[in-house]
Parts: sequence; structure tokens; C-alpha cells
Amino acid sequence: MSTVVPTPDAPHGSRERSLATQTAARFTSNLAFRFIYPFLGPIARGAGTSIGTMGVILSIRDLVGLGAPVIGRAIDRGSQRWWMVGSLVAMGLMCLLASADFGIWSLAIALIAIGTGKNGFDTAMTAWLGDNIAYAGRGRITAMTELSWAGSLLIGAPLMGLLINARGWQAPFLVLGIANLAMAAAIAAAMHHDGSHRSHDRVSGRFAIGDHLVFLVAIGALTLGMQLVLITYSTWLEDDFGLSVTGLGRTAIVLGVGELIGTGLAIAVTDRIGKTASIVWGTIVMAPVFALFGATSSATVAIGLLAVGVLGFELSFISMLPLASELAVGARGAALGVVFGVATLFRALGSLVGPSIYESSGMGAVGLTATGCVLVTAVLIGRTDVEQRARA
Repeated sequence: MSTVVPTPDAPHGSRERSLATQTAARFTSNLAFRFIYPFLGPIARGAGTSIGTMGVILSIRDLVGLGAPVIGRAIDRGSQRWWMVGSLVAMGLMCLLASADFGIWSLAIALIAIGTGKNGFDTAMTAWLGDNIAYAGRGRITAMTELSWAGSLLIGAPLMGLLINARGWQAPFLVLGIANLAMAAAIAAAMHHDGSHRSHDRVSGRFAIGDHLVFLVAIGALTLGMQLVLITYSTWLEDDFGLSVTGLGRTAIVLGVGELIGTGLAIAVTDRIGKTASIVWGTIVMAPVFALFGATSSATVAIGLLAVGVLGFELSFISMLPLASELAVGARGAALGVVFGVATLFRALGSLVGPSIYESSGMGAVGLTATGCVLVTAVLIGRTDVEQRARA
């Protein structure tokens, strides 16, 4: 049985084409957002600034994600299709601005705007999935679209590296600017008949944060736990195991494989065993792995543990997205905006406190703190009734 929800005005196959086009667009938008991390040094040097300054810019870009609830409410009142198109156009134009190399201020504006555009695209697309994909199969479809996240690191980032080596740091921005503008046109064409322009007809409910506080804390704790690890692992590998820049680059590839496997597991099991159970199993994978950081004496073992932890996170986080899209069926954009905003807030908190924990107590303490966070997620998510209501 198809998991795509039919509508009277949708030609046969139009929703499938929309989904395929959105997934391709998610790849280009993810890559525009993500490729800068592996090449932060060359980009900073090329732009004539320091890594510290670039770090501040990227922190501001992340904090802009706190505006996701506002974007979500606007999506509910407008059009998912045109929010996706507009977000991709904005990202494309800002990539072209960055490629023009007008100076650090133009680069900063471009990077921050790219982050805002990604928030808009992701929120609109996830709301579209909630409206157009039956809940029983939504976990599998969501996970399939999330392959674009792992792919942006495993496939896209190496290609961007080749462009930087051949044409300089501006070249990836130029290519991604053109690619995102092309995907905006493709989205506009592919979604012309699927009814996504009628978002305003669906605003029949409201999203009350207090009614879903347990779920929001659960996703916040999950995000915080993973970010504590992500913000400190490279320093740990350098300090304790003497990994070079090349070694850290190889580690990123291993983590990308972990993301890919975690996404594959989500495709295979999330709908079969249930979204809530998949989240819990992901945390069960993460908790002991993080707790072992302090007892690890081998770089190979440390990298392996990190990859398994990323695998568990992908399974849990991807499985949370279909649940998040059911928090307020009549106001999906608003609900998802709050969810993404909470994730951003806790990610920023992890970036703030993670280095302090590491510097004062080492990676063992970071791992134990992260373990506590994901166990909180496991306990709290089991106390929510979102899945029961979605199945009713």
C-alpha cells in the first residue's frame, strides 16, 4: 500500500515526483550549509580572516535558528511550496554573494542567511511530509530524505574539496549557488499540482508549548548530548591520541558512514517497530558508547565508538521527526518550528558548556554527561502519547 496520501486534484505520481525533487533539493541545501566545516581553515585564509572569526559567524548562524518558530507559523499561513522555493532562492543568491568575495562582512551576511534559508526549507519540507505521507510509512520516507544529510558529507564535501583545490575557496559557493537556484525552479515545477499551495486551508489548530513540554525536553536532551560530543571529539583525538589534520579528516569520513548506517536503520525499522521504540533503541546504542569514552586508550576504538554514537543519534533523531509532525496536525509548521528552535537552543548550549567540561574534567566527563542526556530522552519519550494519538 502506498504511503503517499492522495488528494482529488493531484495527478497520479505528482506527489512522488515532488518528494524526489525535494530530496534532491535537500541535498544541495544541506551541502551549502555543511561543507564549510571540513574546509574552515582554507575558507578563512582565503577570505583573509581567522578561524576564530569564522567560528563566531557560524555561531550566529546557528543561533538564527531560534527564529524557526516564527518561520513555522508563517509557513502555516502561506504555502509550503513557495517557502521551499523562496528558501532555496535565498540560499542560492547568498552562495553567489559569498563567491563574489566582497569581504568578510558580505561573507558573514551570506553564511547567516544560508542558515536562515535552510531553516525555512527544512521546516516547510517536514510539514509537507506530515501533510502528504501517511503516518504508518512516514518514518521510512523521512529517513530516505535524510540520506541527503549523510550524502552531503560523504559525497558532497569531497567534491567541494576538489573544487577548492582546483579553483579556490569561492568555487564551491558559485557551484552551490547555481545548484540551489536550479533546485528552486525544479521544486516550483514539480509541486505545481500537488496541492501544497493550500497551506492556509489546514490552519485549524494551534500549538501550545506547555502541552508538549515533555517531548520538547526529550528532543532537547538528545540534541544536547550529541552536541557535547561533537564539539569536543576532535580536540580529544588530538590531545589523547595525537591525530593529525589528515587523521581528523579520515575520522569525518568514518562518522559520515555512521550517519549513513543510522539512516539506513531508520529506513528499515522506524515504521516497523514504531517511532517511539526506535528513539529508545537509538539512545540505548548511544548511552554505553558515550560512557566508555573515559576508558578508551586506542584511537581506533575511540573513532569506532564515535561512529556508533552517531549511528544511534541518527536513528533517534530521524525517528523523532515523524512524531514532531504530529504534535499539532492543524499547525504543523508552528509545531515543527518550535521543535527545530528547541534543537538549536540545546545545540548552542552544548557548544557552550562542552569545551568547559572537557577542559576541566576530560572526555570521560563529557561522555558521562552525554550519557545522562540521552537517558533522559529515553525516559521522557516513553511518557509521551504522540504515537498513540497519531495511530488512532
